[in-house]
Amino acid sequence: MSTKERNKAIARIVSFIRKEFVAKGWNLLGKPGTDVYLIKNVSDCVVQKLVVYEPLKTSSLPQGAWAGFACEINVLYPELNQFVKDVCGESFPPLTVRLALSEVLPPDQVFAQTVLLFNFDEKEASLIGADFVRMYEKYLEPVRVRLSSYGVFLDEDYVPPGVIAWDWKLLRTVYYRLYSSKGDWMGYAKKLDAQANAVLGDEVDENVSRIYSNISELGHASQVRDARRAKLLIQALTGFQ
Repeated sequence: MSTKERNKAIARIVSFIRKEFVAKGWNLLGKPGTDVYLIKNVSDCVVQKLVVYEPLKTSSLPQGAWAGFACEINVLYPELNQFVKDVCGESFPPLTVRLALSEVLPPDQVFAQTVLLFNFDEKEASLIGADFVRMYEKYLEPVRVRLSSYGVFLDEDYVPPGVIAWDWKLLRTVYYRLYSSKGDWMGYAKKLDAQANAVLGDEVDENVSRIYSNISELGHASQVRDARRAKLLIQALTGFQ
């Protein structure tokens, strides 16, 4: 298949996927192009932005595959983030959730931990688009729906697949502060503070520079950063009137 033929096929696939999502209640975000950008204002409290795109070059795909599509959804909670901004100021980074189709698909259907592969020689463009939408509906749509209301924060054992646990805990903390009783909020804040203290342990001052020699140490450093961020947020929320 020539590059020109491939580009035409990709355009047809992307057009099919875009139309299918719009028919399901998504709205176009920007002008149609080679990627799919959509938005859904689920409510005043939840906004979801979806993108379907090709993150890998054709040369990076395995032999026989002509396309590798990824799908991600950014879940935004404007009310919760506005409250964080009111409490902590502009310096505290926004709390968002990123869902990825690659995180919920069976591992044997994902290439490079990122994309779903297709071979144009096997199916027409519309069939490939339909297959992609079907995989999305089966694996990622249930997670998206679950994150469409604040009710998801009531299950303290739940963390969306692929989402950094500390990011999710911070969102739940803000939700508890806004909508739970004082006793429930303080109980959860105390539990989260204890988890942060367990991560920090005897860590040196955060302003001291360190050189990390391996991935394990980098992972721990990330945990330490998130734990400090949690303690900062808990302290600000506790003192806010």
